[in-house]
Amino acid sequence: MSGIHRAWMAWMAIAVCAAMNPGHSASDAGIPAEISLTPGQIAVLRYKLPAGTVPSALRCGGKDVQYFIGEDGYLNAFISEPCGSRHVPYACRLQTSKGERVAAKVAIEKKDFPRAFLKVDPSKVTLSKKDAARAARERKIIAAVYQEGSAATPYFDQPFIFPVEAKVGSPYGVRRIFNKQQKSQHLGVDFAAGEGTPVQSSNRGKVVFTGDLFYAGNTVIIDHGVGVYTIYAHLSKIDVKRSDVVEKGEVIGFSGKTGRVTGPHVHWGVRVMGELCDGQSLVRAYSSTGLKMEGQ
Repeated sequence: MSGIHRAWMAWMAIAVCAAMNPGHSASDAGIPAEISLTPGQIAVLRYKLPAGTVPSALRCGGKDVQYFIGEDGYLNAFISEPCGSRHVPYACRLQTSKGERVAAKVAIEKKDFPRAFLKVDPSKVTLSKKDAARAARERKIIAAVYQEGSAATPYFDQPFIFPVEAKVGSPYGVRRIFNKQQKSQHLGVDFAAGEGTPVQSSNRGKVVFTGDLFYAGNTVIIDHGVGVYTIYAHLSKIDVKRSDVVEKGEVIGFSGKTGRVTGPHVHWGVRVMGELCDGQSLVRAYSSTGLKMEGQ
């Protein structure tokens, strides 16, 4: 490991420890966790199961949520709040062998997102019929990838990391105005990495998609299990293939400027509970809630 990499990892460890804890794990069995989320944020739900209780299903905000049981006897689940949140609090309800229980109470706080004005090739804003048809086909392809479902157990047993050692060029949630037209909200984090910078997997997982997409360019999607996916876009080169199981920190490709971009960078997306969320909160969430994995 280089001196630069060691220094960067040390800085990240300090940042993670200083981050506010988005969730709360009750120490007594059967007591609901108390979690506060902002739009786009991820948290880890940790619920101590009462003795002899066998869970069968978890629903948060009306959505089915994948979960796993740690060696410490806690039920664990990654939950999120959509970027377009209506700020409505809800409960996570757990079906068990002893009836329904409230595993967590989730409060939603408001958050304002900034705007960014970008100038790109007009053909990337007002699409031709050919490009519009391609983009529509690709949306269906990606939807099918997620419909296959995430692995029931985690591939990972360590905290998540960022895909590159670089400054954040554009944070999550920025409302993007392309050529004076508001076309999208940025549902990922852009790292200002020069072309050809190695891009690493944020954690152990299985590659479920590789391909060249109209908007995202050369893209890799990794399933980490229990409903957690990471997405790596605008790559100049992809170094993995579908069905590969990759390790945390393994190089999966190189940064570039493919797709709809204004320059070379890495777009890093994170999907939890079917929502594209702020990956920085995923890095914080794992480390700040005392999540215990096998062997830890």
